[in-house]
Amino acid sequence: MKSRFGPAVLWRTLPIALALSFLVGVGGLAIFASSLPLRDPYTQRSEDRLQPPSPTYWLGTDDLGRDVMSRVIYGGRYSLSVGLVAVGLAFAIGVPLGIVGGYAGGWTDRILMSIVEIVMAVPGILLALVMISILGPSLGNVMIAVGISQIPAYARQARGGTLTIANQEFVLAARVAGTSSIRILIRHILPNVLAPVLVVATLGLGSAILEAAALSFLGLSGDPNRPEWGSMLNMTRERFQDQPWLVLVPGFAITASVLSFNVLGDALRDWLDPKSRRS
Repeated sequence: MKSRFGPAVLWRTLPIALALSFLVGVGGLAIFASSLPLRDPYTQRSEDRLQPPSPTYWLGTDDLGRDVMSRVIYGGRYSLSVGLVAVGLAFAIGVPLGIVGGYAGGWTDRILMSIVEIVMAVPGILLALVMISILGPSLGNVMIAVGISQIPAYARQARGGTLTIANQEFVLAARVAGTSSIRILIRHILPNVLAPVLVVATLGLGSAILEAAALSFLGLSGDPNRPEWGSMLNMTRERFQDQPWLVLVPGFAITASVLSFNVLGDALRDWLDPKSRRS
């Protein structure tokens, strides 16, 4: 009998396991950072400026003598929180817009999708920059700006699924039975469009973290001393040749997080696709 656990299976499952392990590890460290024996990420030690990685400072120190490892771990709180809140905001607004537009049709659909297309016409980072300039630089406004820039992806995905499901027999039967439109949307359409939207959300987490890091890199997240991955890159970019660990550590955190969410998103999409599961 031929084994099911061949090289092909290992090639597909190993990246998923690595991505999941990395995200669980980063998330766990970020959540329990206060309980870990870490140095204060804000404490400045002039006598320990620009220390290379060593048994005392595992990832070195920055130009103010702050522990890089501590700042990266605490920075995971902010970077991952921005991604989760931004995706949650985009999901909460985009999915209802797409479902209502796809189900109602007519002028309602045209108006809602016109708004979505206007938002889509503006590059996400540019839209976020405009919103930050209006709302002011702060971490909360970064979350709002990144979330709004991602709304079109959820609205279009939900609308496409709704257009397919709205003509199914069980939805038509619910209409004939006199079920209200709100009840049909919540009980019949929403559960059936969630699967592909969850794939978009998983992939969107990586995009949100990357976009938030870009805004922090530009100094638009408020407090520059806050240990965020993007702001850490901004403050140390000029020291890459002499102290490369200052750039490589937060850069690796951003890259690995985005890549891990992309791997999990692709895996979730393949798992939810019946054709992929059969193959």
